[in-house]
Amino acid sequence: MELSQVINERRSVREYRSDPVPDAVLEQVLEAARMAPSWANSQVTRFFAVKDPAVKQLIQEAVSKWNPALDALGQAPIILVAAGIRGKSGFYKGAPSNSNGDYAMFDVALAVENAILKARELGLGTVLVGIFNVGKIKAALKLPAEMDPFILTPLGYPTSNDQFVPPRKEISELLYWDRYEEK
Repeated sequence: MELSQVINERRSVREYRSDPVPDAVLEQVLEAARMAPSWANSQVTRFFAVKDPAVKQLIQEAVSKWNPALDALGQAPIILVAAGIRGKSGFYKGAPSNSNGDYAMFDVALAVENAILKARELGLGTVLVGIFNVGKIKAALKLPAEMDPFILTPLGYPTSNDQFVPPRKEISELLYWDRYEEK
């Protein structure tokens, strides 16, 4: 599958089969994530592949009850949690390099993008889940103080091959030339 096809066909999947994801397939997803760029090659992203039903339950309890992806976290054989080590990415000689401060979330997002695109190429589904209680996730995974979870995604085989394409804005709505001007 070509990259443009993978990008165009990636969807938010909220229903999963119970089929296990082979470790070799998970490794391919994580290898793609590992190759993502990061600030000064700081490589602050860490992934947790959660299969244990008790830990999965704790993660589900940390997610907002109205989140449409809540059930998917229980259905999928793996919950992939992407975390980042704070205080390294975006820093130069121990100080923030600019007013944006810590780049850990940015670096994690780059790695997750690679992972979800590779997952799609391999026939897996994902959906980004970002509304959760950080403290509860940290406790469930026993994360150290300097590491924060940023994104959760169920990882598994979708129940359907629905290829509905949600509408996207035109490039003309997203692009400015040289400086901001009202459109």
